[in-house]
Amino acid sequence: MRRIRLDKPDGTLYPLGGNNYADHSGRPFQAKSHQQIEAAKKFFNIGKDRRHFSFTDMENIREVIATLSTAHCGHLLHLQCYMELYTGFLIREDKEYMTWDDARKVLDVSKRSMTDFKKAMLDNDIIERTANEDGEVVLRVNPRYHFRNELPENKRVIKTFTNRLKEMAEELKPHEVGMVYKLLPYIHQNTNTICSNPFERDPAKIEQLNSTQIAELIGMERAKLSRYLRLTVKDQHVFAVVKVGRNRYYKLNPWIFYRKNGKPDDTLTEMFVVKKKKNK
Repeated sequence: MRRIRLDKPDGTLYPLGGNNYADHSGRPFQAKSHQQIEAAKKFFNIGKDRRHFSFTDMENIREVIATLSTAHCGHLLHLQCYMELYTGFLIREDKEYMTWDDARKVLDVSKRSMTDFKKAMLDNDIIERTANEDGEVVLRVNPRYHFRNELPENKRVIKTFTNRLKEMAEELKPHEVGMVYKLLPYIHQNTNTICSNPFERDPAKIEQLNSTQIAELIGMERAKLSRYLRLTVKDQHVFAVVKVGRNRYYKLNPWIFYRKNGKPDDTLTEMFVVKKKKNK
């Protein structure tokens, strides 16, 4: 009922062409058939498959990465778990709108740290303050960077799965989560390999990045990076290492971040399972 109230038009809808309309206040609306609504639900795994996810624009978040600290990148990624479907509003577990104080409690940071994060979000239009139909000021993640809506055509995006991201944010430190965030623009669609050309279609031409190149990319010392590449969440590794001769390159866990439709295959999945040591 709350979403119906939020989306209620002001007076009569006037056609603009196609499925587009405007209400008396000039706000845009789009008519959707029952079939389109059901297709959207299926696409977002609403139903039997509970793997809810949000999208990250792989090209636009370069602006975010260039602006924010690593810890702030981690906080922003964490808050994706609380984005409402279709609106992008930040909501609490009880479905009420999230305040900055609610966000502080979710992120488990001090008031001073939250003040710095809030300023960085608002000054750079990454999280926006906007009013809903009832005049309440609500927080919305800028859809230029992250969104939970139908996928526009020709979008270069990566999916983030909510439940696994929550686990990662709860177990890892903000700067560790933020380091992962900084690598999202470099994930290959078909292989989840960290590479310099993530939109290359020919697998033979994928330019994998080694640890030295990754360290340079995110501005970290190589010796320090090695610890991050061994991070684990629950029963899975965040990264997998692939050894080919003397060369090594890395993949990001597809059960947390994935670009393809459907689920990763068994070969890719097996690489991230934490192996228990056998007793001798």
